[in-house]
Amino acid sequence: MTRTLLLMRHAKSDWDQPGLSDHDRPLNARGRNAAPKMASWLVKNNYWPELICSSTAIRTKQTVDLMLNACDQSNTSNPPQVLFEPQLYLASPQTIWKVIGNLWTLYPDCRSLLILGHNPGIGELVSKLANQEREMPTAAIAVFQWMDRTDGETEFSDLSRAYKAGKHQLLAFQTPKQLP
Repeated sequence: MTRTLLLMRHAKSDWDQPGLSDHDRPLNARGRNAAPKMASWLVKNNYWPELICSSTAIRTKQTVDLMLNACDQSNTSNPPQVLFEPQLYLASPQTIWKVIGNLWTLYPDCRSLLILGHNPGIGELVSKLANQEREMPTAAIAVFQWMDRTDGETEFSDLSRAYKAGKHQLLAFQTPKQLP
């Protein structure tokens, strides 16, 4: 089976509220503008996911909400299932990879999965899978196509095996600044 893995960093957050914990920081105006633009790009390019799994941070939840609202307005017929995973908050690439593996084990028929997280982990994972250093600015999305192995095994249990296996490719990389 061919799968699509989308890795996204949350939209731009607000640093102007002293006293808020990092987890509780909301999006700023730029972030509130970027999230719907990125959702529209996903729909336009047929990358809209079946499943979204997001960090529990306020800025990631707001990014998801704005993306879903933008797609409701564009009459997307298949709204994705949305999950919030505490392990994705400031997760390492290895932790993100474990979450991906767990999700594709729990949802074996899922063909497209969007993981919404934070730097540095999400950016490091994108760089590792793309096999080249990638800046991961806020609201950026990397789209990978994945081929499951013919023996029924998947490569999601071990990140180092996965990127060495070469059964994936970077299809697209998009940032809000690249959009009109």
